[in-house]
Amino acid sequence: MEAASSSITMFEDNFENQMILELEMKEIQDCRLDPEDREGQDRHREDEDDDDDLESHRTSIVLEDDFERGRGENPELRLSVDPEGRTQDSDTLIRASWSAHDPEDMPQEILALSANLFQEGCSANSEKEYKACMLVDPEEIQQLLAASVNVVQDLLESWNPELEKDVEDRLMEELDLVTELDLEISNMSNDRVGALGRALQQRALPKLETVKLFSIRSGLGDPNQGRAIMEIFRAIEMGNLSNLRVLELFNTSVGAAAAKALAAAISAGHSAGLQTLKVLDNIGDLGLIELSAALEAGHAPALKTLGLGFFAHVSRARSKGLHIFQGAEALGRAFQSGKIPLLEHLELWGIVEQAAVIAIFRALESALISKGFKSLKLYECEVGLGGARAIARALVSAKFATLTKLDLSSCKSLRDGGLPELFRAFKSKNLNSLQELALDHVCMGEPGLLEMAALLEAGHLPTLLRLSMEGQDSGHISDACAEALVRAYRNNHFLYATIKVRWANESMRNNAEGFRWRNVRLRKRSLKLLRSEPDVAATHAKVFLCGPPKVGKTTLRKSLCRTHWESLTSTERNRAEERTRGIEVSEIVHKNLVLGVWDLAGQPEYHLLHSAFLPDLGLGEGQATIFVIVCSANYSGRKDVAKAQKEIEYWMRFISSSSSDAGGAPDSKRHVFVVLNSFEGDHSCHPLDDWTHILQVCGKKFDQSVVLHSEPFILNAMYRKEVRHFKKRLVKMADDLLRTRRMPKMCLELQKWIAQWLKGHRQYPVLEWKEYFSTLAGGVFPQHKLRLATEYLHEAGQLIFFREGALQEGGLAHESYVILDTDWFCRSIVGNVLLPDAMLRPGETSLRLQMRADGSVSLAALQAYLPRQLSDELQVREVVAMLLRLGLAYKIGADDIFIPALMETDAIPSYWQLRIADQWVMGFALAVADSETSLLPITIFRQLQVELARNVDFGGRSDSQFAAGRNLITFKHKGMAVMVEYDADPTNRLDVLVRPLLRVANRRGQVNLAHALVKMMVQISARCCPGVRLDRKVVEPWPADEGLQAMEQRNVRTSVAEVKRWVKRDGIGQPTSMVLGNEVIFGDMLLSDNDLLEIRRSIELEKDLM
Repeated sequence: MEAASSSITMFEDNFENQMILELEMKEIQDCRLDPEDREGQDRHREDEDDDDDLESHRTSIVLEDDFERGRGENPELRLSVDPEGRTQDSDTLIRASWSAHDPEDMPQEILALSANLFQEGCSANSEKEYKACMLVDPEEIQQLLAASVNVVQDLLESWNPELEKDVEDRLMEELDLVTELDLEISNMSNDRVGALGRALQQRALPKLETVKLFSIRSGLGDPNQGRAIMEIFRAIEMGNLSNLRVLELFNTSVGAAAAKALAAAISAGHSAGLQTLKVLDNIGDLGLIELSAALEAGHAPALKTLGLGFFAHVSRARSKGLHIFQGAEALGRAFQSGKIPLLEHLELWGIVEQAAVIAIFRALESALISKGFKSLKLYECEVGLGGARAIARALVSAKFATLTKLDLSSCKSLRDGGLPELFRAFKSKNLNSLQELALDHVCMGEPGLLEMAALLEAGHLPTLLRLSMEGQDSGHISDACAEALVRAYRNNHFLYATIKVRWANESMRNNAEGFRWRNVRLRKRSLKLLRSEPDVAATHAKVFLCGPPKVGKTTLRKSLCRTHWESLTSTERNRAEERTRGIEVSEIVHKNLVLGVWDLAGQPEYHLLHSAFLPDLGLGEGQATIFVIVCSANYSGRKDVAKAQKEIEYWMRFISSSSSDAGGAPDSKRHVFVVLNSFEGDHSCHPLDDWTHILQVCGKKFDQSVVLHSEPFILNAMYRKEVRHFKKRLVKMADDLLRTRRMPKMCLELQKWIAQWLKGHRQYPVLEWKEYFSTLAGGVFPQHKLRLATEYLHEAGQLIFFREGALQEGGLAHESYVILDTDWFCRSIVGNVLLPDAMLRPGETSLRLQMRADGSVSLAALQAYLPRQLSDELQVREVVAMLLRLGLAYKIGADDIFIPALMETDAIPSYWQLRIADQWVMGFALAVADSETSLLPITIFRQLQVELARNVDFGGRSDSQFAAGRNLITFKHKGMAVMVEYDADPTNRLDVLVRPLLRVANRRGQVNLAHALVKMMVQISARCCPGVRLDRKVVEPWPADEGLQAMEQRNVRTSVAEVKRWVKRDGIGQPTSMVLGNEVIFGDMLLSDNDLLEIRRSIELEKDLM
């Protein structure tokens, strides 16, 4: 019923992911609890289960045979099922049927009944019955049984004056069997409902425990419209429904007179077991007074759920809401009487007087209930500022400390004036048990959304699992609000709640979801334990050196980290000019402060590695992150200075794209310094003012994501003395950033243990979990706490932790592994695997030379290529499993892998050249929304290559002919040819093209397939490059018989958002300006089914808000 009455909501496209999410949230909720809390939670669940049992404790099954419906020969058959035991009639019939039939000939009704009894715990009467019941599909059972419980509804719909006695006699027979009446009587006359009431009055019906009636509107305006319902109330008053547990009336035309009759029925003394009472109708002030008096007198002492009000949403008219004055005071007295002590769930619908809301909630502050409220719902109530204050005061009272669900949907008078009152309550620790919060359609503007995001970021509502804020006046939330929500996820590692809003774009939504899942991974088993650990001042910061190749990054790193005595050694001088492979890490130690200096290789081949690791580095609590862009200072003339400026802007875009989106918050932006390395040592030719101006202009462009310090450091990185001033600046900046940051003490202690262990284990610093626990930290940390601390350091980028099952693709499904030296893995393993030919040392060969014609590399070749790092076959197997898990490779067969980043050429398959008339090439292009401040790193494309190769619907199909190249992905899919093409700067775009291989047109299928692939890319981007916001554009179709257009020739000027606006404004079937030959292209032809569904929802939502 609640689902039927709620307003239109958006739902997730991927139901499988949503189910995973629900299970994950359930697990998080469980792990938050201490053993004592969990025991209490179990009791809570048992109580809820008891409530559910009241509705399903006994199941009435009425099986009408084919003869009754004119399709068979047997006499009618009616069976009643009671989980406490089979009735004599059903037992006899089942035994007789099993004696007379083989399982394959058993009537479906009997088989379903037997299987249902068996699943409910009853024993089978014979071996063949047992085997047959085991084979019955549970869904089929429920379908068969559900189809048989509508007999009462059918009888009432067949009622007419001529058959009145026969129908009522049949009703009596059926009512003797049922435990629940759940009837929709929208099109039934009052006479039919009256017939039901008269049947209920005939005799006691002890099995009937639930009565739910809804949508009786046919008699609206009839002076007798309440009499039919009063007949049912009279049966309750007579005591015929003495075991009634649930009574729900929704939109049933119950007026004041009928409400008075209901109050009299409850007061008759036969409703002691009533646990749920919902009267969602316009009972009026007098009706509420009478009903409240019955409750205040103690005639429903077992009541747990109370719902009152009027579903005004049906009529949209304020005059149709529930106008109450003295009734609100009477209801308040009932709450304060102590006569409904078990009340836990309260619903108020359509109350149109703010004074009534205030009166009710003032009474709730001092309500005499024993356990406290678990759920509170106000729907379409007139709240306003005064009501919001009253609700807020009640929420911080002791009676609401147990609240787990709060729903204020469609209380549109809240607005940004009343919401701050509620936000103050949300900041109270009194609501630390709240798990679900609904603020849909409350006219929340940008100020309200920003304040809600801020309180989530600050850690309020710590147990929240779901937050819904859809249907606000502004439609899609603003960029500022979206960034605030992203920032809340990023900065509050204990924020797991699924937040439902209308995101401005899919990229921002995925950005937020990426951080939410990071929080789930990091904290889902560590909430209580790590929070209970003492915390200490954070001591570790990170400095990333980035820039083009051969500008002195490695030299600068060594000068920064070299001590005075180390500078005198020849070893350091000899190694100074060796170029970085992948990522190399050193440390600056200053008192208690440790700066990890990460030297990122400048070669384009390694940008994949940087983008794969940067989003997670420095995101753990207590981490400070600083970027340093190193450029050559040896420029002369305007042309060279322009080149330097272009390089700085490129790396700023790279940092902005590969780092977390700070959302404009000053305390969470990444700090960037620029070092101009003057190899010749002559700094006088580089005017500081010129560089300062360049950095100031650049800084303004990127001020939403980073802080670019406008004064560059011009130095010669080879000399420690010249680097000293810059080093002091880095140390001071790190110290400032860490000053307010804390981290669990045990994590700091674990870092020290790892550093000590690494002194003697640099060759292969990888440990399987059991070895890690026993040799590294055995006896120091309990195993469960060690795992939590390890997960923490993994998210902080201090180590790499592969949890159990993470390496399943590599054949290591049951082991957990820890890489204790990220420098070793990035430099010695990944750095060498991706090694460009230009960086080969004398005598070295590239792994590309070991590649076969199809691009694959054997495991034996990989082991031979990395002999210094890997000593045996097991280590090769482990490293390959890690490469697979990180998305840097995928398997081909049992003994070969494919590393897309090693491919240097592209091959367009012949099937893309097929000339088929009257067919189109269609698709989408994916580009960054702001090309001036972000870019589309190649890592997105490489990850897509790997994921498509693994996907059973795409590259994983035996007939897909999947091929990955330097900038291409091609494969076949269900009669279509697919191509994904990547082009780096300056085009910086990903195109997804689909064309048919058959003469049968399937343009809708083409667009849907392209959309599915684009969605995969957006999800990869959110994971790998959280700072990137993407824009989906339409690739203007062209005839398939013209072959493949070059990337620069394709028309991608029109965004999908623009086409959706056209279709929303003009409707389906309206032409665009695009023409293909003599055929006009319509807007809806360019959109996927998901796009069209979103347009329809948007239109319905706007109607809903009118």
